Amino acid sequence: MVRDPVTNATGDIPGCTTPRLTLAVGSAASEARFQYGILSGDVANVTLVRTPTDVRRRALAEGLTAPQFSPKRVGGIKLAKDQKEQKEIYTGTPIDLRSVVYIFDLSSCNASDPGWKPSVTKEAIQNCVLFNSSSPVNNALDRFYTICSYDKTFLKPSNVTVVGPVSLPCRGSIPRNTTVGAETIERTNATVQDWWDFSSFCGASEQAAWQRNAEAWAVNAASSNPKLAALIRTAVDRRRNIYILPTNVKCPWEGYGDVTCTKPICDTYIRSSSAVSSSFGAAAFLHEQMHNYGLEHSGRGVDPYGDDADVMGNFLPAGNALLCHNAPSMWRVGWATPIVDPRNGSPLYGNLTSANFSMGSNNLTLTVPSAHVTAANMVVVNLGAANNSKFSSGIPGVDTYYISYRVRAATAGAFDGGLPSKYNRTMFIHRYNGVQDERVFGARPTLLYTSSMLGTRMWHSTSASNFTIAADNNGGGLRVTLVNANSTHAIVEFCKMFSTKEICGSGNTDDGVDHDCDGLSDCSDPDCPPECF
Repeated sequence: MVRDPVTNATGDIPGCTTPRLTLAVGSAASEARFQYGILSGDVANVTLVRTPTDVRRRALAEGLTAPQFSPKRVGGIKLAKDQKEQKEIYTGTPIDLRSVVYIFDLSSCNASDPGWKPSVTKEAIQNCVLFNSSSPVNNALDRFYTICSYDKTFLKPSNVTVVGPVSLPCRGSIPRNTTVGAETIERTNATVQDWWDFSSFCGASEQAAWQRNAEAWAVNAASSNPKLAALIRTAVDRRRNIYILPTNVKCPWEGYGDVTCTKPICDTYIRSSSAVSSSFGAAAFLHEQMHNYGLEHSGRGVDPYGDDADVMGNFLPAGNALLCHNAPSMWRVGWATPIVDPRNGSPLYGNLTSANFSMGSNNLTLTVPSAHVTAANMVVVNLGAANNSKFSSGIPGVDTYYISYRVRAATAGAFDGGLPSKYNRTMFIHRYNGVQDERVFGARPTLLYTSSMLGTRMWHSTSASNFTIAADNNGGGLRVTLVNANSTHAIVEFCKMFSTKEICGSGNTDDGVDHDCDGLSDCSDPDCPPECF
């Protein structure tokens, strides 16, 4: 993809014959990432092995949810470029996003079937993108960015437009139409560089055709649309394109967004049946657009969408009210940070490592503000790290935990107005072993525990992870206790476990330390021998 030097519009690289296809998805993609060290934005030299066309067609005929193309066997990958600049993570300067929303009309696939025509209006989509006080949508995209990011990210009315309906040909090829399909999985042969068919497929070629045709339409329409012209002709990186697809498209998903955004245009596809919903408002927009930011799904247990207190999880209980992110997702994009030292403002105060605990003093009590009060609102615990200078590293087997506190807002459009009522005034504990780098993907936050003052209030890491401690006492276990909570903050106690059973001390002496964090120290703990008493 390159920019036109005159119009600044994006387009395919002239003469490029690289086929469009999906190499791997799911676990296969994760394996390739680890095997070759690929990061988002890398330019790689890939050796492809041809696969018969019928493999692809058989897979689709069987109704599999796999991508359009069967995963290719990769003969070799060589990283050719290393992009280091961070543009999707807040680093001190507010981020102004730009977006063009295209409403597609694919009635060329079947003019008599309304499922190929737009089923949403520009006004309805506009209300999902830009907040309108007369609309029932309280979680519009611009409001979400401004409020949930603590004014770190904006989608201003001047930087977004909704256009369409945009009529596209149902089928086509590059460089010319042909009645003979390409013979290989890459959809290319001596006369055809690529082809697409919206009526039958939804793969890399179709997605590229949506983007390519939308951009070509925009270049022509810009002559009579100054706002559109300004958006597509301004040479800024990472414009968000949102494509509203007719209901009948052959895609196995309701929404799909690029995970991380490392190219001139970042794409989000939303089926029109999910784009406008009276039950969840603009949540589909928020979910897919935050994939562009690099966020993964937020799960709980075996359900990858199980966190119902995050828009990247199960956002349905929030309805059309505003639901923000959990602590690790907030931290990942730079919107929120650990709590700061109230004495001197040190940003390391809420980053707990093994250095914060010792055999003689393994308890720490902190005040954790509600997420709606301040952006510095979480405690991050990485006991595998010796100190904060190595915070991103740790010993194998020791997870990083994010502890936060959230209060449901009384107003639907306010911060966490969509937080399910069962989570009002609740402490959350998530496991997240990712790093704050837009090019690194694949780590997902997992909700491990929640409690209000009416709940159990105490959680041990041994319920979620194996107990691992090194000879230098890095690692160990963690007990978290909700001591008190109100409408603005929670008092939380942290205890590092140096052992899964009480350490009774030399000569059965009592040193007054609760080494296994069960609330009983030394001789008062049944773990110690009878003669200790």
